[in-house]
Amino acid sequence: MDAQRWKYSKVIADDKNCYSKLTTPLLLEKQASEFYTIVIFHIFQVEVQAACYNCGHLPSPNSTGENDNISIIDREKDKEYKVDLSDNKFSCSCKMFERIGILCRHILWVLKDRGFDHITKEYLALRWSKCATSHPLSNVVGKTALADYVSIESRRNNISELWSEVFNAVSLVEDNVEHFDALFQLLRSFNEKLIISVKSGKSKDKKAEIEMFLGSKIATEVTVLPPEKCNNN
Repeated sequence: MDAQRWKYSKVIADDKNCYSKLTTPLLLEKQASEFYTIVIFHIFQVEVQAACYNCGHLPSPNSTGENDNISIIDREKDKEYKVDLSDNKFSCSCKMFERIGILCRHILWVLKDRGFDHITKEYLALRWSKCATSHPLSNVVGKTALADYVSIESRRNNISELWSEVFNAVSLVEDNVEHFDALFQLLRSFNEKLIISVKSGKSKDKKAEIEMFLGSKIATEVTVLPPEKCNNN
């Protein structure tokens, strides 16, 4: 995944009256622009454009008419993906929705092809919506102590920027197994330490939080030695 497509961390992402320019005539895109924050809509927009211009259907030799398993060719990635429509639910072999909660271009191609004019509620993740932070945060991203930390407006901006940083990091390591594993372990370890900290009920100062994240103590004293004398003989 192209990291540049995800770099919107400086965008104000939660203005309910701000909408991005639509690039396709699809009502699916219009619905998404009204639901998602600007940051997330830009990510969605990349997928909906690719669904229109870079994806196509690979008919199965044994299929007749519509079926529940559709082969989609992604020309940009030069790969074939399988979209499963069984039980009136959508899933794709790329697992984008399962990973980040946004429909992929392959499912969007199927929605477009079959004349859907809206995305059903179950495929619109509340955590990416413009109104997400107007609800208690425990309903969006799990229990947190941030609910009374700052005003609602300030909290919205901070959370949008935080999610953007997460997306940037994930997109940069997605194609590098070593970096992916390192980021995964780092986040998991930090999350576990935060859970322990919350359960203990003890507040930590900024220095202690940094030490916990780094996994080591910050030096309290730094010794600077004089440079060694040069031997010019």
